[in-house]
Amino acid sequence: AASLALAVDAAAAAAAADALKEAYVAFAQAISECGGAGVGSATMCDATLPAADVLARKGHLAEAADAAKRGADSTAVIHATHGRSAHVAKDKQLGVPDPGAVAVAEMFAAVAAEFPHA
Repeated sequence: AASLALAVDAAAAAAAADALKEAYVAFAQAISECGGAGVGSATMCDATLPAADVLARKGHLAEAADAAKRGADSTAVIHATHGRSAHVAKDKQLGVPDPGAVAVAEMFAAVAAEFPHA
């Protein structure tokens, strides 16, 4: 009976993880559509959308975290076109990754570390 309960719990946990991944993909699409930002705009979307792409392909959280980190890092070499960073002088933007993108990457890293098999 205990092994059956563990199997049910594992199945429920997997279903919950899949539902959360699907919700994140929908969230990422919605913020991009509503705000008009996308990859290359030096916003949180530079980390959010690549991570969502990984999750939409049924990738693992660790892969999504890697994609988010690469996206956040990429914002250090582009000028912001949307978001708060767009209000910072262009000469001050280069060399500094977008804070929102960095926050998304850090969140994914933390979640991936907590749930290494998701």
